[in-house]
Amino acid sequence: MAFLPDGRILIADGLDNHRVIILDSELNYLGEFGGQGDGPGQFNGIHAVAVGPQGRIFALDRSGGRVNVFRTTDDPGRVEHIATWGGLALPLDLIVNDDAVWLTDLGPLRFVKFDFEGNRLYEWEVPRDLPDGYLEVHTFSVDSDGNLYGGDNQYGRTQKFVPRADADPDLLIAPPWVQGGR
Repeated sequence: MAFLPDGRILIADGLDNHRVIILDSELNYLGEFGGQGDGPGQFNGIHAVAVGPQGRIFALDRSGGRVNVFRTTDDPGRVEHIATWGGLALPLDLIVNDDAVWLTDLGPLRFVKFDFEGNRLYEWEVPRDLPDGYLEVHTFSVDSDGNLYGGDNQYGRTQKFVPRADADPDLLIAPPWVQGGR
């Protein structure tokens, strides 16, 4: 689920229905987009949706190994497909920051950073071995202090990671984008 700045709600209805539903702030149905397939704007298993600057919507197609990028239009029940980023194995979740998109992918398990044009900027592999490893980073978020939280539904736990004081800020995942800043 994601929220557009005007209060509309986007719901990823995806492993069977292959769509994103658009609701207004009162939960009234406005429209939907997607559909099953491999074409532009279609999904084989939408697993996450996030909103970013300039009316962009990023929809993660887990089974399709890609991200479809849309933008809002003047019609509140309609969006426009603008790009597809492929080449992923099994993407699971994503966060949109002020200037980048981060996602988790399996095969190998990693975090991947993209710019808004779909260019890969950086990635790092996630260890599998305990005590701090993951089998999959099924979901993740970052708080206002820069702490990373990752949920692993295979090991059945969530972990918190605090960035080192000397970490390069360009290589850290920033908190999710919010209209008007933080």
